[in-house]
Amino acid sequence: MIKHPIVRQLLPHAASIVIFLLVAAIYFYPQLQGMELQAGDIVSFKGMSHELKEHQEKTGEVSLWTNAMFGGMPAYQISVPYKKNLMRYVEQVTHLFMLRPIGYAICLMIGFYLMLILFGVNQWLSLIGAVTFGLTSNTLILMEAGHMTKVRSIAFWGILLVGVVRAYQGKFLSGGVLFSLGLALGLLANHVQMTYYFFLVMGIFVVMKLVEAIQTKQLPTFAKASGVLLVGLVLALGTSTSNLWSTYVYSKDTMRGDPILKLEGDAKPSSSSEVSGLDWDYAMMWSNGW
Repeated sequence: MIKHPIVRQLLPHAASIVIFLLVAAIYFYPQLQGMELQAGDIVSFKGMSHELKEHQEKTGEVSLWTNAMFGGMPAYQISVPYKKNLMRYVEQVTHLFMLRPIGYAICLMIGFYLMLILFGVNQWLSLIGAVTFGLTSNTLILMEAGHMTKVRSIAFWGILLVGVVRAYQGKFLSGGVLFSLGLALGLLANHVQMTYYFFLVMGIFVVMKLVEAIQTKQLPTFAKASGVLLVGLVLALGTSTSNLWSTYVYSKDTMRGDPILKLEGDAKPSSSSEVSGLDWDYAMMWSNGW
């Protein structure tokens, strides 16, 4: 009989994590046989980064430029390691030090499970919800396509969400820590688009909390929570500043920046190279229909 209260409290959650490991290992059992998921984008990535990898193996240096893409371009978003970002060690813990796809499935389950538990959901319902989230069809489709950074980013949405909610519940310390941790891990995944989508939804939530604070005369509490989250935001951004800043600077010289082609007369733009930012049709090309 286990008598220590903390051990007794943590034991069921440890059992849940073991279940996550077993479910992921059974579903992705071929990985344990030495097989590898042949995802389209990963195959393309290996081709794009081959020159960079060869150069590093021969010289020991990391190149920030590659001649293998478009006649030459910066390699910031292809295969440049950011070894000083210590959040990668935290991410490995959430994977239970397993490689993908098993590791990613475990990470998805743990993040969702933690969110539900902190929201006060029954452990067994949290367990079922976490497994369902980890093996949802969208996740499997993303893995098959090779959108691994998107999967990694989504895995930490649960931690982000519960952090925001707890902060506005007046639980400033735990809310701020969870929000900053979830955001830092999400940014490490290097799929800023998914983090942007999350903040769009959270923006609506924050506006709702502001209206509620005005109605209940709780503006000081709302201001404190917002301040805590702002500090957490700055700390999280600091962990990935080198990557985010170089990407921002580089984006100005891509089709996401100002147009590089001038239109003649009354001609209408026909590509993203002729408009500021991305052309709407191009940006929405891979979106689901109404």
